[in-house]
Amino acid sequence: DRRNERHLHTAGSLLLAAAGLYFVGAAQSLAGCVALWCAVAAGLASYLGPFWACPGEFISGRPAASALAFINSFGSLGSYFSLSMIGAIATRTGSLEGGFHVVAAALLLAAVLVLAQKLHRRPVIVPLPV
Repeated sequence: DRRNERHLHTAGSLLLAAAGLYFVGAAQSLAGCVALWCAVAAGLASYLGPFWACPGEFISGRPAASALAFINSFGSLGSYFSLSMIGAIATRTGSLEGGFHVVAAALLLAAVLVLAQKLHRRPVIVPLPV
């Protein structure tokens, strides 16, 4: 990470997962469906490392632990509600495609927010020892 590109790697991985989820519902062949699910899995697995390196740029010291716990808790809530939304939309429409589109839009929003955070960077403030 010498070039400080972790935001780009995070956003790129999220965009890969979003694209895979967006198109997986419309896949006509088994091979296409498997390839798209592989893209989703690769995107979701590969964003984690660069993502967890990002908060260290603007959070340090004691507040870092509680901030990282908040980020983790918020992510867990997102996991629950995304599955609930997919199920609710599938029940109403009879297809999983609409639910996948909603989650793909959420991943797209996450990528945009990561890139926006990169543009709005503030310097790290190190607290004085007490």
